[in-house]
Amino acid sequence: MLPSANILRYEETGVELLQTLEQNKAAVILDLGCELNQYKEVIPSVIGVDIANPAADVIADIVAMPFSSNYADIIL
Repeated sequence: MLPSANILRYEETGVELLQTLEQNKAAVILDLGCELNQYKEVIPSVIGVDIANPAADVIADIVAMPFSSNYADIIL
């Protein structure tokens, strides 16, 4: 059983979603499977995580990420 989490759902997607999240002033946003880390251009504080892309801020498999539990406020 997974621990309980505060899960919010947004109507926006892509850049519009990031702009909404930035307005909420989330402290840490992880973008899992960030590909080219393109959202970093919109919100510089986004941490891009990808297993195979050197453009990511963190190169890691999502099942073995180097972050502690509850590290991120928002995960994309």
